[in-house]
Amino acid sequence: MAHCGRCGAVLGEGKKFCGGCGAPVVVTAAPVPPVTVPGGKSAAIPVMWVAGAIAVLALMGAGTWLAYPVLLKRFRPETPVVTAPVQPPVAEVVKEPEAPGPGPSVQPPETVAPPVDRGDGGREAEARRNAERLAAERAASERAAAERAAAERAAAERAAQERMAAERAAAERLAQERVAAERLARERAEQARLAREAEEKQQAARRAAVPVGPRSGVLTWQGRLVKGEVVTITGTSASTGEVSGVALPGGAVLLQSGSGCTVSSAPVPSSGFKQFSFRCKQAGAVTAEFQWNKP
Repeated sequence: MAHCGRCGAVLGEGKKFCGGCGAPVVVTAAPVPPVTVPGGKSAAIPVMWVAGAIAVLALMGAGTWLAYPVLLKRFRPETPVVTAPVQPPVAEVVKEPEAPGPGPSVQPPETVAPPVDRGDGGREAEARRNAERLAAERAASERAAAERAAAERAAAERAAQERMAAERAAAERLAQERVAAERLARERAEQARLAREAEEKQQAARRAAVPVGPRSGVLTWQGRLVKGEVVTITGTSASTGEVSGVALPGGAVLLQSGSGCTVSSAPVPSSGFKQFSFRCKQAGAVTAEFQWNKP
């Protein structure tokens, strides 16, 4: 840690003047170790040069320290220049030592005398510049904070508007889906009703088409036949011979024959399912029976 050579005060890093007495800070170079050249001999001449340079620098520093008060008093303006800062500076207040009270016969002049140079002029100017810089930085920081707050507020308002728009769109979509679902349900109900009515009509038509009567029966034919002769029965009458028993019901039936006779022509819709034909293998007096059943 460096100390002032005049008053012994501790010097801050990078300071050019002492904070205690205002004397200029003299920078002295560190001693240079002797340089050994190849061959084991020390380079004494460069060390002497370095020592001489250090002595010259020390003399120059001492001369500057002695001439500084004279030069400062000579070139100092008669009246201090007061510069109004943009904003009140925020800086550490340096309390000046109280001046001794005036003597009994000496009266202070009416005009404001320039401040006595105590080596603080540079520090006051630097402090004023630092205060102005701090004030400008604080103003810029406050302005940036205000702009950031305004941007955040605008972003929050925009997000709220977007959220409200999304909720409104979702509500409208749900309403449309509900209306479409109700319309589809009505259409399906109408289709089911129409299908039910059509089925009922078909069932009624089938019930009306099927005659009421027995579901099975036996039809008997008796007569004389010539070998290979075909007999046609319609209802309860025949092309030859006599018919007895239960006649065909007038709908689709399953017809089975016996007594060596076969059905050559089954009942068809064109005849109302009441006519069929048969032939027998034997000739002469024949009795044929036919069993019919509704499907």
